[in-house]
Amino acid sequence: MKKEQRRILALDLGTNTGWASNVLEAKVAFSGSREFSGEITGWMYLAFKQWLVQWLKEHPVQLVVYEETFSGRNMNADKVLHGFLAIVQYVHAELYVDQETRFSLQKVHQSKIKKFATGKGNAKKDAMAGAYLSRFGVSPLDSDQCDAVWLLKYAEGEEHRLLKSFAKAASVQRPF
Repeated sequence: MKKEQRRILALDLGTNTGWASNVLEAKVAFSGSREFSGEITGWMYLAFKQWLVQWLKEHPVQLVVYEETFSGRNMNADKVLHGFLAIVQYVHAELYVDQETRFSLQKVHQSKIKKFATGKGNAKKDAMAGAYLSRFGVSPLDSDQCDAVWLLKYAEGEEHRLLKSFAKAASVQRPF
């Protein structure tokens, strides 16, 4: 008997957020990307929060993983990433109190995802897309969806370790 796969949402955070999940059957993964850059900064974050909460309520998951990537080379991009990450953490805390919407939250460094996909931890976007085409037989929609799918596939393989790491972190006393 095959072990049941936990429901996972993988996020490649940014103004164009890539997402992938195994909650529905799909050839590669139930995935896509959503652009938030057209919004005024405060509204951009609000739109992301509303999208994420609605997505999680429509498709409850046990694990949300996000790509950890802060370059230090582009301060504006890093600020946006920090903002989106804060929202993911806020939504995690907000939904954690309800057993129906509770999920574990884990980060995976981009070099692990790149090494998993291509064998090189410093692979460029075109190498990630080439590996995607080679493995799945179709081209990704864009680099954000591509990264999110690779993150999902990595998380499916590392699920036990990721959840064990979350359980250890969750054992710290909560303020509520």
